[in-house]
Amino acid sequence: MRFIFVVGLFLTFSIPGFGQVFGFEQLISLTKRDSAQVSSYVAEKKWVLNEAKTPTENTAGRITWKHSALSKSDQFAQYWLVYFYKENKCRRLSYATLDAKTFEALKRQVASKNMRKISSKNSKGLSQTQYQWGTYTVTLEQNSNSVDQENKPIKSFEITIDTI
Repeated sequence: MRFIFVVGLFLTFSIPGFGQVFGFEQLISLTKRDSAQVSSYVAEKKWVLNEAKTPTENTAGRITWKHSALSKSDQFAQYWLVYFYKENKCRRLSYATLDAKTFEALKRQVASKNMRKISSKNSKGLSQTQYQWGTYTVTLEQNSNSVDQENKPIKSFEITIDTI
């Protein structure tokens, strides 16, 4: 029994995906937090701050984090989280990944909420579906037109949550 616990503990903390994967409910909870609270939360999960832009009179502030860098370049990472805010309140949260399994899990979680579909578009490698859920607009996007650091085609996935 002790052996199983030790092996389970080792696997939990050695799996590369541990910590960077957010579920739909976690993403919703992040939209309810101010920028400092979100920064602390993602830092605890070992995300790296990539960029921070303060809001201006005409534009929202933007904080970008990444996790599981694919190269030394800031441009390539397995996961991205972008928090847009104005007056220290979240206006939009965007979570992008190259991991199809993470995206499929998010799609299932969104489907379980029985959201009202607003629109759906499919064209030239880009699929986008928008839903309304209470005070949120949720957009799921799959893009087959992306390329990696070696300019090879890859699929990217993104969920964007806009607050009304």
